[in-house]
Amino acid sequence: MCFFTAQRRVLPLLLLVLLSATAMAQQGYALKLRSGVEHFDPNLDRALQQAAPDASEASARYVRYVQFDPLPDAAAKARMQAEGLILHSYLPERTWVVSFPAGYALEGLRPHGVRSVMRIAPQHKLAPALRAEDWPAHALSGENGLMVRIEPLSGFAMPDEGRLAQLGLTWKLESVHPAFGYWTVHVDRNQLEALAAMPAVRWIEAVPPAPTPDDDEARGLHRNNTLDNAAIPGAWGFNGDGVAIAIADDGGIGPHIDIKGRVTQQPGLSLGGSHGDMVTGIAMGAGNLNPRYRGMATHAYLYMYGISGYPHIADAVTNLTTRGVHVTSTSYSQGCNEYTTDTRFGDQQIRQNPTILHVFSAGNSSSSNCGYGATGYGNITGGYKQGKNVIATANLDDSDVRTSSSSRGPAEDGRIKPDISANGTNQMSTAQDNNYQVGGGTSAASPGIAGITAQLIHAYRSFNGGATPESPLLKATML
Repeated sequence: MCFFTAQRRVLPLLLLVLLSATAMAQQGYALKLRSGVEHFDPNLDRALQQAAPDASEASARYVRYVQFDPLPDAAAKARMQAEGLILHSYLPERTWVVSFPAGYALEGLRPHGVRSVMRIAPQHKLAPALRAEDWPAHALSGENGLMVRIEPLSGFAMPDEGRLAQLGLTWKLESVHPAFGYWTVHVDRNQLEALAAMPAVRWIEAVPPAPTPDDDEARGLHRNNTLDNAAIPGAWGFNGDGVAIAIADDGGIGPHIDIKGRVTQQPGLSLGGSHGDMVTGIAMGAGNLNPRYRGMATHAYLYMYGISGYPHIADAVTNLTTRGVHVTSTSYSQGCNEYTTDTRFGDQQIRQNPTILHVFSAGNSSSSNCGYGATGYGNITGGYKQGKNVIATANLDDSDVRTSSSSRGPAEDGRIKPDISANGTNQMSTAQDNNYQVGGGTSAASPGIAGITAQLIHAYRSFNGGATPESPLLKATML
């Protein structure tokens, strides 16, 4: 082979290797945000100079994205903490949101394995719809008003209304979430970027819409009878005994003999419609009046709430420690195909308390286009149910076929959703005043999975000295 021919073959390969290396290096400096992918400056000297605090940041803590290589271990974090640095939250790739004390020179990052630094732009803190000025109708208020959730950055105090007024910003605090700490605020939508520019603000999104319901075959379809079959002598009797479930729905339930003596209702909860009775009977109705209409966990205990504010989730940690509630079920929609603060906090709650499992209906909006880009897909209805650690449940008929109305994934960021499917079509369940009713939709599928979860907890405890399994094991087992 002549040298010229070999060179013609080698040079394109060499060019391909160089291009691939450049692409990989650029990818290594990527910062993946909900607002899109940004890239750190690979020149550290230049990045430190561009990200240096300006005059407006001279007298207060300031915040930056900091990319590390390698990621700091516990000892490195302790050294940075001793210098007054706070690592608030992790972002891919290899990036932490870091706040610095006033007067800190970014050159001090060099010994800590810093790879690059970037300023945080106000647009990075705005939900995509707000950044695009696609104002959700349910959040509009007055000529320019908008109801939003503002998530503060930990360790920073939000300015009070007086200080904001001095800055020319319109602001009215409506509430502070008791469990998650985000603020519900009435703002002038033309001032969103000015609010997002404040170091104390971590994230801003529109408030979610008001919650709306997701409206013997099931026990067989779910293989529930293999866990609890009282008709067969010596068979397992894993019926959820000793396990507590929390459900929030349209109001108070009952009376019904199928749940009598196994329900505590939220104080002051007024009698609701038929929806709450239907979902609770599927989860834990005993079939006392008619054994054909038993639910899943026939001996489980129920704590019943109204849906407003999602108290069964907001108070889940308290319910876990004081009442032993490990499972919740929610059959309500809350927007469509949106990753929100609710998504993040639900996941965080389970990560920090791994024996909690939240189960949700996936929704009945299969024909909707919720911004995913393909009609009929990407229409899971709500924030919490988009989570990585929760379960969103699709709707099957009694032939194991998904119903046409059942919402479909993927999630907004491309993950598989729903997580699982269950019978939600034409289920017979409890109704008020010792009656029965036909349930339907993913509303009926969610409590079925919640009830089975209670049965699995009962089974695990029976084989493991009373220990409660962590929800990732339960979720993986069912999936």
